[in-house]
Amino acid sequence: MSASPRPRRRLRNRLMLVFAGFTLLLAMLFGVYALLFVYTVEDRLFDTLLEREAAAQQAHYAAHGRWSPPRNGFMDVVERTDALPDGIGDVLGEEPARREFAGTQGRHYHLRALDPPEPAPRAWLVAEVSGLLAVRPMRSEMLQLLAWTGAIAVALALLVGGWLARRTTAPLSRLAEAVGDATPERLPPHFAAGFPDDEVGLLARRLDDLIARIRAFVEREREFTRDASHELRTP
Repeated sequence: MSASPRPRRRLRNRLMLVFAGFTLLLAMLFGVYALLFVYTVEDRLFDTLLEREAAAQQAHYAAHGRWSPPRNGFMDVVERTDALPDGIGDVLGEEPARREFAGTQGRHYHLRALDPPEPAPRAWLVAEVSGLLAVRPMRSEMLQLLAWTGAIAVALALLVGGWLARRTTAPLSRLAEAVGDATPERLPPHFAAGFPDDEVGLLARRLDDLIARIRAFVEREREFTRDASHELRTP
């Protein structure tokens, strides 16, 4: 009898793909959260510096009736919206709640409103932070590191998934080979003893019981046929 053909969709390959896909998804989520974290920390640092400077400016204006030069050299006080650099005033007119702006030639700005007592108009505390950015200049290196880390994680997942898939599917393969070519004349007796005590072993024991019943049925049929043949030959 010819050997049974191998299945086109092997369980081992599907398990490996599941491991690799799940690991790739986790690596992508980790990369996204890592980038969001570093950007958030950097922006929060600038916001804290602006909040402190804005509080100092408000106190100075309340005491002296004018704004003071900021203590940080990358900050400046702008008293008119149309005097904001790089067209920030036009963007601010369309998006009043926006406080972070990208300028020309790689400049980057953070804004904080300064509200003096009326009738004085609102002023703006502007911080040009392009020289202080730590994340954006190394963004490509971070993405490369995350990509290599994800690739290594997927490769390890494939190795672990392949090892686990082989251990998981090996009893199933042995069970398929044990019963694949079974016939009433050549049934493997008590083959379930070599299988582990799990779902595959349970299936093997059930098949072993079934084969035993089939063997007993075949034996009874042979005895009946032999007795019937003897009776027919006897006068």
